Amino acid sequence: MVNQTSALSPPGRIQVVQIKALDPFSPLFDQSTYSGRLKNCFRITNPRLLFAPESELFRARCIVAKFRKSIPLPPCLTKKELVDARILYESSFHPITGEKLFALSRLCAQIPMKALLLGSVLTYYDYCMCANWIPWIGTHALYQSYLALLNYSNRSYSKYNTFNMVSSFLVGSGTAIGTHFLLCKMLEDCKHYFLRRYIPLVAVSAATAVSIPVMRAKEMNDGIPVYYRNENFLGFSKRAGSQAIYDTTCCRLMSIVPGMFLAPFIMNKLYCRGLFCRHPWLQLPINIAIMGGSLLLSVPLACALYPQRYELPIKWFEENIKKAACREPVPPKHAYFIKGN
Repeated sequence: MVNQTSALSPPGRIQVVQIKALDPFSPLFDQSTYSGRLKNCFRITNPRLLFAPESELFRARCIVAKFRKSIPLPPCLTKKELVDARILYESSFHPITGEKLFALSRLCAQIPMKALLLGSVLTYYDYCMCANWIPWIGTHALYQSYLALLNYSNRSYSKYNTFNMVSSFLVGSGTAIGTHFLLCKMLEDCKHYFLRRYIPLVAVSAATAVSIPVMRAKEMNDGIPVYYRNENFLGFSKRAGSQAIYDTTCCRLMSIVPGMFLAPFIMNKLYCRGLFCRHPWLQLPINIAIMGGSLLLSVPLACALYPQRYELPIKWFEENIKKAACREPVPPKHAYFIKGN
């Protein structure tokens, strides 16, 4: 049976009621469940969002800003358009500062960029045993420079500078290249050539585990902002900063491990069939294709492991947060922080 009130209401009124049912500060989907976080991650990591024109990006930012400030929206705006605007905003703008991210550092660019760079790393991994070291050093350096840009752009704390990004790049590149070279030397006389194909996985994982804490060290030393109810600031929490770095590192590692584990296995099978003896140029596109197909699933699945907006009881935080909460007219029982990506 059709609701009579809704049936007699003008169309504009129905849209306003639907839009007001959305919380302007809460995520679109329930972040307390993995399925809710996964739905959100599948949407904001969609590579098609990378091709959204500038006009759509600024329109999405304008809609979200008005919605959060309770400014009346255009009467023709539907709930679907508001949801699409929020997805585009969350994928292309910084969650705290609201600044537009560089195109290649956005969440929607992670899948194509990682597929291209990690596919190159997997292709040129065994050049470290040859006289020409440029390809494998270059691919690692390119990937670590992308990671440094990604870490800087998606940080959960705004007070960073170029020095932090350069430090992250140098430490990540040094760790990746050093680990790669060391493992190549250790496995130089190994009879199982198949094992050497997993050297890039270990090298990239080690570099990822080191570069993120180096880039975001200030979050552990100074803390990150903690809020309650509609972005009301409470203070800075070092414990929250450490938790954010740990969760981000785990998510990044889990997003690349499946593809970098699967690709060497498939490539070894194709190598045994003699495909690359006849067509050696196929190694790079096949590696990129395998990584791309894997990342389409692994990136959203990994991003959904932990919520972007971490809401926890006040008692979990340090004393300064607890005291700040007690000073509020209505002391909050929960506070939240933005993890970063």
